[in-house]
Amino acid sequence: MEDLELLKHAKCSQLKQSGVSNPSNDYVICHITKKELTTYCCRKTRGVEEMTQLIYDLLKAFQGDQGRDTLGTSSGCGPNLRYLGVPTETYQMCKRS
Repeated sequence: MEDLELLKHAKCSQLKQSGVSNPSNDYVICHITKKELTTYCCRKTRGVEEMTQLIYDLLKAFQGDQGRDTLGTSSGCGPNLRYLGVPTETYQMCKRS
């Protein structure tokens, strides 16, 4: 089970003990505090390779006809990417394709 699912299950049990019979999923979520979320749910981050691949796929999606607006203007895969904080190697991959 994911961390959030475990937390929701625990909160549902807690609500039932306090007299709420059959709390809905939305009701349970509304009663989970920020503190409970930060304490019991682990943030998962992606690795460098996975993020690089996701950025590359995103940039690739905006190349060619898919990357043009309704006036036919290209979104561009060039120097402007440096301003977005795209890693140099991803920028170079984009330039080569």
